[in-house]
Amino acid sequence: MSEAGAPFSGDTRILVVCTGNLCRSPFAEGYLRQVLGCEEVSSAGTHAVPGNRVPEEGLSVAQRFGVDLRGHRARRLSLEDVEEAELILCMEPYHLAMVEPMALPLGVSRERFVTLDIPDPYGRGQAAYEDSYAQIAEFLKRGAQD
Repeated sequence: MSEAGAPFSGDTRILVVCTGNLCRSPFAEGYLRQVLGCEEVSSAGTHAVPGNRVPEEGLSVAQRFGVDLRGHRARRLSLEDVEEAELILCMEPYHLAMVEPMALPLGVSRERFVTLDIPDPYGRGQAAYEDSYAQIAEFLKRGAQD
């Protein structure tokens, strides 16, 4: 599925995937849930350290987009996450390359995947968070309008 055709609705089970589940995927999950009203959304990281918290820069920038990430704790992607998702939103092609080999043997169709190319802001300062989060929010808003 291309970027342009990603429908986000309140009852679609959405899984958002990034590397550490600290920046991009929690923001997308929060934006979908808190701003767009999607109820069935979760996030996970391909290399997450369970329990890690969102960095301070990420918290403050997310707040400006109306997203509160203070309660978020990182979690690692599981087979169950992949199997249950109706739409899997990968933050970059690398994540698709990690998730697809898990998904295809489970019978998960390639049509369930949406792949973006959002740079990882981790450790790159506040401006990087602003840029990444703005790209994510814009994409999600467009998807909600489709």
